[in-house]
Amino acid sequence: MKYICLLIILVSCSLGPLPVKLPAQGKLELMVVPPAPALNWDNPTILTLGYLRSYAQKTVSKKLFSRQRSAMGHALVRVQCSTGAEDVDFWSGFSGNENYRGVHLLLGGAGLSIMTYNYQDGHIQSTEFVNKFLSDIIQQPEIHAGFIRINISPEQCKIINTHYEDWRKNGTENLIYGAFADPLSFQGAGCTSYAVSFAQKAGIFPPFLEENWTRTVELSTKNLGPTDQAYSVEGYTLKPLSYTRLINFLRPLKWKRENDKLIRFSLIDPQYMADFFKLSIECLEAPEKAQSRPDLMNWLSENKAKICYNEYLRGIEITLK
Repeated sequence: MKYICLLIILVSCSLGPLPVKLPAQGKLELMVVPPAPALNWDNPTILTLGYLRSYAQKTVSKKLFSRQRSAMGHALVRVQCSTGAEDVDFWSGFSGNENYRGVHLLLGGAGLSIMTYNYQDGHIQSTEFVNKFLSDIIQQPEIHAGFIRINISPEQCKIINTHYEDWRKNGTENLIYGAFADPLSFQGAGCTSYAVSFAQKAGIFPPFLEENWTRTVELSTKNLGPTDQAYSVEGYTLKPLSYTRLINFLRPLKWKRENDKLIRFSLIDPQYMADFFKLSIECLEAPEKAQSRPDLMNWLSENKAKICYNEYLRGIEITLK
């Protein structure tokens, strides 16, 4: 008998350690890094001034301290699961390159067209980049990043992995980066729409999250300037908008102007996401203080929400009913 046991030990050692399989219950995490301080969307002028200040802070942080941060906020996705046939484990994000294109457009009279422009420098961020980015973020306590973890099945894991591979088939560089690009058709994406597309593809992005994370504004066409992509909108010829007029805080622009055509602009807002995570954690820690948001408390309860942590951040974990 002892010879049989010895034989088993020798065979095991020769084969090396058995591979560690991920649990059948996988996870998808949607993470957000909001701008700090938060951007004010009351009117286009105060938003633009806030963005320029945030962009300057981002540049200084990167050039002087070699630390990453985001001017408008940034969203990321992390997936760790098993399809049954293979393990899936990646971090990813989507962004534009650092070529100051938006500032150049602004100085050239594009006005609020910088919000609707399709930038041609989009790229998929790697696992290595995302980990470095988050390592930098947690060293800046003024940035209140957070995340939501959604438990997923092997079938959903397979769908998500296929979506990720489909994105990468056309390369990871020189993609469209813009708020109006559709990530589900792989035309391009914004950072939040890219991250959320993984949940959408797997059917685990509930309307409640979409409603709480979406910001919608109506842009006056008179606040849109011409670019190399658009000279008119619905028959209205776009006219250059001086950047000095856009940032004139003594006479701030309004989102809407009387008797003007409007363009509806919607995005998953990093600040709304961060606020949602912060409030959700507060509700879970002290339910008696959450009476102002009974809808949120009910949703958290229905989906068995609890506070959780990943390698970098604190967030909430849910199991969709």
